[in-house]
Amino acid sequence: MSPSWLPLLCLMLVGCPTDPDGPGQDDTGPTADDTGGDTDDTLPPVYPDGQRILLYHGHGGPDEDESGWGRFDLVDQHWKDAYGWNTDYRTSIAEDLSDYRAIFFVGPGYTAEASFDPALLERLRAALGTGTRMIVVTEKDGCASYAPNELLEGLGSTMRFSGGGLGDYQVAEIELISPHQITAGVTALRFRDACYLDVGDGDYLARYNDEFMVGVDRPGAGGEVVLIGDFEFMDDSGPSEWANNALLADRLVEIDPGFATDGASGATGL
Repeated sequence: MSPSWLPLLCLMLVGCPTDPDGPGQDDTGPTADDTGGDTDDTLPPVYPDGQRILLYHGHGGPDEDESGWGRFDLVDQHWKDAYGWNTDYRTSIAEDLSDYRAIFFVGPGYTAEASFDPALLERLRAALGTGTRMIVVTEKDGCASYAPNELLEGLGSTMRFSGGGLGDYQVAEIELISPHQITAGVTALRFRDACYLDVGDGDYLARYNDEFMVGVDRPGAGGEVVLIGDFEFMDDSGPSEWANNALLADRLVEIDPGFATDGASGATGL
């Protein structure tokens, strides 16, 4: 029998495996286990039920100093007065995260590199899926740290810190703001010693010249991941009173766009 008849005979009798890369194959694309960062805008947003905010400064986060740098007492009290929400400061993350509407990761890798355990990342992804907003912030000495980018990857986001940033004590006057719930009413921001971002498949919310400084990504059904190249904009060292920095801090924890247009803090200051 001619060899050219063998494939046909095989198909007629029992069916034969074909080249998996050949024509006619069913490419089902990414599976549910993939953690790509494409935000699917067709998926409805999920808003959290939690009434607490977590400021997590473990995994090599910065130590506060006497100037108020790295300390968040003012915004903590403001959120309590304005919304009735309590803020927790932790260097560890609880098993049950259902009470938290927003989790800030303050400067992971800033003082020492640290790796995120797969079990912890799984818990964080589960919380993200229920609407908890994950906010990763750092500045200056943390721009090139490994830890925040590992965290972002573990959350399924394609955003990253690019490794570069402003010079020491340099202030960016940011007026290129994209519309989003996070930036509602925000027309200008002022960041000091800030890092630059690569927003990947996410969206930029604030840009300084050609550099991105605030980005947002929704890796799938659930909550959003937010990346910000500064944390002084909301700490006790002074910049929270600049431009619309305080309003940005409010928007980050409000999450639901149903809040008042002016925010609890007004346009400027806490």
